[in-house]
Amino acid sequence: MRGVGGRGPDLELGEWLRTQRRARGWAVWEMARQLREAGRGSGDPNVPRIEAIGRNIRRWEGGVGGVSERYRLYYCKALGIDATVSGTILALA
Repeated sequence: MRGVGGRGPDLELGEWLRTQRRARGWAVWEMARQLREAGRGSGDPNVPRIEAIGRNIRRWEGGVGGVSERYRLYYCKALGIDATVSGTILALA
């Protein structure tokens, strides 16, 4: 499936995630910390280390690989986005 302008949906989502992170003035490591805290706050005992999440963030923002529903929910929590509202990151697939 191709996104707008012939780009894949993973790249479009990645660009959106990068824009959201940068709008908050967060480096990749800070976004990773925020995602880890969101996961822990959700009761997930298996949240990876910040370094591993940081590698994934670089991949996701580059449009490589899709962001799982688990991490989409963590992004919503970290970015203060209501996951129940239509048009959120959960719908960007």
